[in-house]
Amino acid sequence: MSGPLHLSRTIWDDAVDAVVIGGGGAGLMAALVAAEKGVEVGLFEREAALGGKTALAMGILTASQTEFQKQAGIDDRHEDHLAELRDYFDRTGARLEEEKARFLIERSPETFEQLTALGVEFRGPHPEKPHRTPRLHNVVPDGGAIVAALEKGCRELGVRIVRESPAKDLILDHAGRVSGVVCERNGESRHIRAGTAVLAAGDSAADFALIEALTGTAVEGEVFRSFASGEVQKMAMRAGARMNPPQRPPAPQCRFVDAPHVEPAADFYAAGAVRIGRSGRTHPSPQAEVEEPEDIFIVFDSAVAARLASAADDVGPGRDGWKRTGKPYIATAPTVGYFYLEDCKALEWYAETDTLDGIAELVGCKTTDLRASGASLAQPPYFVLGPLRNYLMIDGAGLAIDEEMRVLSVDGDPIPGLYAAGACAGWIHYFGGHGHALGWALASGRVAGARAADRVLANAF
Repeated sequence: MSGPLHLSRTIWDDAVDAVVIGGGGAGLMAALVAAEKGVEVGLFEREAALGGKTALAMGILTASQTEFQKQAGIDDRHEDHLAELRDYFDRTGARLEEEKARFLIERSPETFEQLTALGVEFRGPHPEKPHRTPRLHNVVPDGGAIVAALEKGCRELGVRIVRESPAKDLILDHAGRVSGVVCERNGESRHIRAGTAVLAAGDSAADFALIEALTGTAVEGEVFRSFASGEVQKMAMRAGARMNPPQRPPAPQCRFVDAPHVEPAADFYAAGAVRIGRSGRTHPSPQAEVEEPEDIFIVFDSAVAARLASAADDVGPGRDGWKRTGKPYIATAPTVGYFYLEDCKALEWYAETDTLDGIAELVGCKTTDLRASGASLAQPPYFVLGPLRNYLMIDGAGLAIDEEMRVLSVDGDPIPGLYAAGACAGWIHYFGGHGHALGWALASGRVAGARAADRVLANAF
């Protein structure tokens, strides 16, 4: 791996105070906060559209001490939130990284405040496992609303947003400080001078060679986000940055191919829903995948449907019928919090039929395969949800950072002028519940943008 470019060999094509690499939730938030502090920001996005992982997200944020909780009459505290997470991790035998949990929990209200000021609408809070207090908040309609609001805010503050311009290298001065970046535009390299850089270009899940190098084990499977190339992480590594391995072993998740790309709940399968592939093969679990990947469909009958929670079970606040009755929901959901069967009828991945032949036609398998599947198919009408795929999910692999979002070198020292946020940093992993990845992207983006701007304003470059 070759090193970064150095200042002595550079002829500048453009200049800004701060550069942000990546136009997802973390990058847009970092650019917005830096611009609010009065610095000139250039944001460079590899793809034609902004949004990254945030644009694909359901828009779920798990948080305590929010105005939405207060409006619903819910008295919640950060310490209670943290205590419930401690209890959950003690019961599961896992280790809670408490400093990281506290970082996210304590910064969530300011994230809500800023998004609300930008016009983002929320619903909830809804109850959520393993929390005893309703903390699940939904953006309306989904994560795309966050992207749109942040982009609008950035443009109003004069952030220069350049799409289809992938970052290729960092430029360092003689003291090893960030002095700019090399970005590609229309096939040509452009050298952008900047006093600081925030790396927020997502994760590296599609770079199996990098993940294998970090873990020492072979990685194989189909990734959900093929654009998660890891190029920006490797760019930072060429500048001396340390890369942390995944915090959990790579594992498949069975998610819907079409939006919203949710993962059905385990209790839904326990109620009798069965996964069947186009080949006619049943899929007991994603981990049982041993043959070639294929489209998968969830099949169940009216008897199973009667065991599921419905809107008639809800009392409030939020969508709470599943918790009150113990009946399963189908999956977490954008806007409403949880999908019940009646919600799915408006989605592309929902179908209904009165015959086994109808199921076979929808799935693409043989009727005899259905009879052999063990699925509960005695009582029509029948329901078919899909297709789904078993996508390999790789969580937590990212650049090593400190609490100021400064990127750390292989020696553990901050690289002057270099910050990272969101999945590019990979600091936050599963804390129990949902919405922590999106919360981390926005909270870390806020801190990275603020610290990058502070560095510029202090003339420390």
